[in-house]
Amino acid sequence: MTEQTDRRLIADAAFNVLSEVGEPLQLSEILTRIQSSGLATIAGQTPQLIISRVMSRDERFERRGTGNQWSVRKELGDIDIPTTREVLVAVTKSIAPS
Repeated sequence: MTEQTDRRLIADAAFNVLSEVGEPLQLSEILTRIQSSGLATIAGQTPQLIISRVMSRDERFERRGTGNQWSVRKELGDIDIPTTREVLVAVTKSIAPS
């Protein structure tokens, strides 16, 4: 996988987590939920920094307040959100050997 694909998978996983919860979450909670669900693997010494950087560059997210709380932008609330299962199937297909 390329770095661009990795960033997209992380962003999609964070979007899925926040959409399912329906309320802002701390960055640490987003990371915990992504890792426990298996939606994405975030390697490196500072996974929270990686998620924060990816989310700050994605128009689907907004930072709440002065802390590390993030949410899905309200104007995106009516879009079709894939289920966790749909995301896992898509990820599995994208990494399966040809």
